[in-house]
Amino acid sequence: MNDRTTAYDGDLIEYGAFENRPARFTDDEAWVLYDGKNWTEFNPAEVVMHAALLSAGQFQHEFARTLIPPLPAEAFASDPFTRHADRRAAEAAAAKP
Repeated sequence: MNDRTTAYDGDLIEYGAFENRPARFTDDEAWVLYDGKNWTEFNPAEVVMHAALLSAGQFQHEFARTLIPPLPAEAFASDPFTRHADRRAAEAAAAKP
């Protein structure tokens, strides 16, 4: 499990259960282990509103039988708004003939 506790901007990365799945989130970014194998980036507002907030210990207990992979390197490492804009620009540039 990724033991990162703070995001790039110093925000605390919370532990939670979203739709009975492991979740890590801040107000600006959220990741859910949705398929049981890969972390998927989710709408942070949805996760913040609907996830059960857990302590690190509760998270480990709740998901003790789940093999939780590390978060992706990009998770909580930079401003998600800038990261998504950069990704969209790169995809648009690659799609041009």
